[in-house]
Amino acid sequence: MSKKFEEKSAKVVIVDKNAPVRQLMSESVRAVGFENVSTQSSITDMLNYLETETADWIIVSLMPDQPVNALHLLKIISETPSLKEIRVTLAVDADEKYVLPKAFELGLMSTIDKPFTKDTLPGEIEDLIAIMKKQDWNHSFIAAYFLRLALAENPNITPKDILVFEESMVQTFPGITRQLLNLAEASAKADEPDQAKALISQIKIINPELEEAADELAATLFGDEGLGELTSKTAFNTLGISSVVIIDPDETNATAAKEIFEEIGVENVLIFEDGESAWKSLDSNDEPDIIVCEWRIPKINGPMLIQKIRSKGFHNVPIVCLSSLIKPADMPLVKEMSVSNIIAKPIRKEDFLTSIIWTIQQDRSPSETNSLERKIRAAISTNDQTTIDSLLPEFLGSDKTPLARKRTIEAEIAYHNKDYINARNIGIDALKQTGDSVIILNLLGKTFMHLHDYKGSLSCFQKAQELSPHNIDRLCNIAESQMELGDEEAAAETLEDAGMLDPDSEKVTEAKIKVALAGKDTETARAVMQNLQSLSNIISYMNNKAVAHAKCGFANDAIELYKNTLDSIPDENSDMQNVVRYNLVLAMVRENHFEEALEALEEVIKDKKNKVYKKALSLKERLQESINKGEGFALRSTTVEINEADKKDSDKDESNSPLLNSDADYASMLAVVGAKKGDLCCFMIYNLTSEDPAVNDLLKKQPRFTKRSAIERDETFGTEAANKSANKTA
Repeated sequence: MSKKFEEKSAKVVIVDKNAPVRQLMSESVRAVGFENVSTQSSITDMLNYLETETADWIIVSLMPDQPVNALHLLKIISETPSLKEIRVTLAVDADEKYVLPKAFELGLMSTIDKPFTKDTLPGEIEDLIAIMKKQDWNHSFIAAYFLRLALAENPNITPKDILVFEESMVQTFPGITRQLLNLAEASAKADEPDQAKALISQIKIINPELEEAADELAATLFGDEGLGELTSKTAFNTLGISSVVIIDPDETNATAAKEIFEEIGVENVLIFEDGESAWKSLDSNDEPDIIVCEWRIPKINGPMLIQKIRSKGFHNVPIVCLSSLIKPADMPLVKEMSVSNIIAKPIRKEDFLTSIIWTIQQDRSPSETNSLERKIRAAISTNDQTTIDSLLPEFLGSDKTPLARKRTIEAEIAYHNKDYINARNIGIDALKQTGDSVIILNLLGKTFMHLHDYKGSLSCFQKAQELSPHNIDRLCNIAESQMELGDEEAAAETLEDAGMLDPDSEKVTEAKIKVALAGKDTETARAVMQNLQSLSNIISYMNNKAVAHAKCGFANDAIELYKNTLDSIPDENSDMQNVVRYNLVLAMVRENHFEEALEALEEVIKDKKNKVYKKALSLKERLQESINKGEGFALRSTTVEINEADKKDSDKDESNSPLLNSDADYASMLAVVGAKKGDLCCFMIYNLTSEDPAVNDLLKKQPRFTKRSAIERDETFGTEAANKSANKTA
């Protein structure tokens, strides 16, 4: 979107009830280089237009006397995901400026002062474009510039209100030192001089180029005293991160890194000198905000530790490798483990800070291809569909993203959606374009496993392993593929190699159980299960595999797998035994093994507290009745998932829960859930602390708006459609 404004290719619509005003505004916008300009005479007409057409920039008058005014338009844009790329400039008279705080809260980008003439308006439009350029065409920064002017003129806005807004800007755009200057000024005016002084000191550390500007601000705010002595030693948390883990046996470097984080306001910084102590802490605590890890560390080395961190489910935390020892051969694994950045040693304060700030910025608001790809991949791993939906169009639509990488992400999304045929086909297409790619080879290997093509999976995994030989998950998948192909000896050797890399890996333990069960060695499987902390993953895997066998027409194989799994589960895990036994019964019934199924059901209903007791009792009664009557039997039950989430207590008192009183409330709620700060100017960054009744009156009788679905038919996950859309609007 910013590119369209910079290149003057944005589709502009002027909205005003006065025809001469529309004409004058159109001419002024065309005069600065925008060629695609049209007009509408009312906001109602503008909304009708948006139901079937697109726009990039709307320049609109408030029109408070009309049934639908500009605040209505802004609210609809902020609540309609398909309109979130539209930017709005509001033309206001002096007596209408009371609406501006609310307008910016709803996502307004900028303002133009009225009244204007044919002599003054072109200059206003030129000034607006100059401000956009100075703010690097970033629409949130542009909106913040105009919002600051509006807040300064509004007598109802307090210095504390402005401080809250500036803090929100810094949290949304961490490390932008010019934002820190605004925050420092707001802090001083809100009677928080220590915070202002701490911020100015941090600005000089983070960006030496702004040292002169920082000194000038200090002189303006504090006179001859300047920064003086701080009465508080607590620094402002510039990057908005609360927890950092540093893993480095080099005490000098680790301490230097810690001190830098503390200087920018991070209080919780933990240092570990080896991988083992770090893992014990990480395994028993919440996901930190950032991890800085030396690549070569004792006890558990860097590559193994990072794999353990990702396997635990910590997919979102940015991991920065601190090392000069990473070799080209290590880079495939670095990419597989989604390492965000590599910082060379020894630490140089300025370079280290710059790299950390860039890492946090790209984690919060990814703009570069690698960062977008990494965030999408993390969102896929955590099933975060909102993030996938928000980042995918930009990634697929960018002409900077190589086509092969677009196809790879498409294949990963297809795999995530369990569309294995599509994942395979798209993956093969991506592989043709990239040649040897560890990421796509890994994905194809897992896809072939789901399609029961173990020869294909083994071929992909082994080729990937040649490129990146220390991936434990892949070694486990290789062993499983080898076992499915009947090569028990090779599978055992592969798992031995994986165990040597990480003797304590639960992935390796689970793989040993899978291989034992595939080989019908229930005794070994049972013995290994005794040492596993949680059986849910392995039992769920075997359960799902049996279901897949049944669906593919191999019912007897499914029954045998259920029985082998059941024989392997230790007696103390009776809940899991009963779930697997119940699913075994369903498989038996499908094959008309009714008597055997009844015997198994008797075992299930012995324990009235197990999660499938009621299902089993009902099934037994129905099955017995059908046998007695000599009638056919149709199953209503489906298999029960091992990791099925417990249902909420239906008796829970929800009388105090807030209710959504209207469709408008519901739309507003959905907009906030699906949006993130920085998506739409200052929407969600700036929030009013008090409501103005006159503004609320303008927002009454919100008009209905529906984007016609037929116009959205090009909105797909496909690369071709995304590129088509990008080309159409560029």
